[in-house]
Amino acid sequence: MFDSLPFYQTYILKLWQERSDSGDSKVFRFSLEDPATQVRYGFRSLDEMMQFLKQQCDGDEAP
Repeated sequence: MFDSLPFYQTYILKLWQERSDSGDSKVFRFSLEDPATQVRYGFRSLDEMMQFLKQQCDGDEAP
């Protein structure tokens, strides 16, 4: 019937604001946590996090 089980991955998303290094603006930070392994991935930008998720979808990098 099925040769392999379907792939899925669950992450807990956390986002928060911090002051920038210069202190004059606020920036968002992001983390994804795998609840099965409690491994946490931190990101300094939304683009970084989206690149990580794209790699997961493309199969370039396993969590």
